[in-house]
Amino acid sequence: MFLDVSKAERTAEGVQYPQTAVRMDLGFIPVTSVEGATCSVQTLVDLIKHANENNRLVSPVAGGWKPNAGFPFKKSYWEAGRVEKLSRLCRELAVVSTRPF
Repeated sequence: MFLDVSKAERTAEGVQYPQTAVRMDLGFIPVTSVEGATCSVQTLVDLIKHANENNRLVSPVAGGWKPNAGFPFKKSYWEAGRVEKLSRLCRELAVVSTRPF
């Protein structure tokens, strides 16, 4: 998720972010490798960062912003067909981050 880091609170357990710090929830993204997928989890993270740095992770809509590439994902989305779904997400992020306005 995207957070407003200026709202970070230091606690005995470490840095905590209150709900008001959440700017956008991208949902659940697998953090373990998916054998057979066209990209690794690290590549997925890099693609998300690249799309964000190029201001392509979200699109403006009436009243706010809409995430591109199918975000947010529920954990249940990844239960079946993980290889195809992760590969598709990587392709969509690559396209989104290079698509002209």
